Amino acid sequence: MQSEKHNSSRLFKVPIFLIMLWPGVVRADAAGKSPEPREAFRIAIEDLYRANEKSESRVIRGEDGFLYYLNELRAVSHGRFWGDRAAEVSLASRPKNADPLPAIIEYNDALAELDIELIFVPIPAKLTIYPDKLPESGERAEATLSEETPAAERIDGYYAEFIDLLRGAGVRILDIAPLLADSARDNAAPLYCRQDSHWSGRACEVVAKAIADPWRDAKWAREVKRHVYAKETRVIEINGDLRERLKDSTLEAERLPLTFVTDSKSGEAPGSWRESPVVLIGDSHTLVFHIGDDLHAEGAGLADHLASEFGFPVDVAGVRGSGATASRVNLFRRGDNLEGKKLVIWALSIREYTEGMQGWAKVPAAR
Repeated sequence: MQSEKHNSSRLFKVPIFLIMLWPGVVRADAAGKSPEPREAFRIAIEDLYRANEKSESRVIRGEDGFLYYLNELRAVSHGRFWGDRAAEVSLASRPKNADPLPAIIEYNDALAELDIELIFVPIPAKLTIYPDKLPESGERAEATLSEETPAAERIDGYYAEFIDLLRGAGVRILDIAPLLADSARDNAAPLYCRQDSHWSGRACEVVAKAIADPWRDAKWAREVKRHVYAKETRVIEINGDLRERLKDSTLEAERLPLTFVTDSKSGEAPGSWRESPVVLIGDSHTLVFHIGDDLHAEGAGLADHLASEFGFPVDVAGVRGSGATASRVNLFRRGDNLEGKKLVIWALSIREYTEGMQGWAKVPAAR
């Protein structure tokens, strides 16, 4: 089986803010020393958030048509968000559920007792993959965004530090930030929607492959009857949730390419298969482009591309709201003790660490 870390021997570089228009220059510490890269970035984002926190739409307009959700800026502005800091920065209604660290570790351990593997996939903020599209970003220098780079030197360094803590506790993590940052440097379709708070269809494809690679040839995966899937890429128009919030009729709707997955025999999208050995939980990133309606399309989301990679559909148990607690509760309420499951994929936005009202309750994996 492959290493739990994504192979990122190359150094991926992304812009990091050194000078912003709020308040003019990134603040130095009491000794006059410039802050480490992750803290410099956090300060810049905090200043941008404070300058816009009264926005009724909760949306910030960036460059090249990019829109950013203000709650995402708030999440990134916290710095450390676990341990003693959790109750201070979290929006969780119950302080005891503010800290994500013990909840994730306990759930991983509970699954392990059932001989089920967990892969935790935190989805980076759009602004850490596309910081150059934020408004009035001023001068920029280069900072690495790589798994080999110390957390203090990554612009998403506080999230990287959290990943290190989880790995130290035995949780398998897929750190997709370097992968997405590298992919964002080419001239292909964006990894995040410009006018929506979710990642793009292209990101669903890239991440599905990275998730499936370590288990593609696992014994339990080889025992499942394989489907043959076809793919077709089409450009569709979406009404992004951030565009909706702006209520700006002059803003043209976003058009983006989506790769649709269909079963070669039936012509249908993979859908969700309850008996699958793989179950996908998390927030609406697990549902976008998969269930249609206000989530834009069917057959082109993460679950669909996971089906294409594995050769069989996955069991989709994601939720529209917070994926921190609700999706685990849904699995528990099924009452089947996850019988037949071999892999739980838990994918959610980093916003969930601090911005969800439910917080991180401890939920058993089985009765």
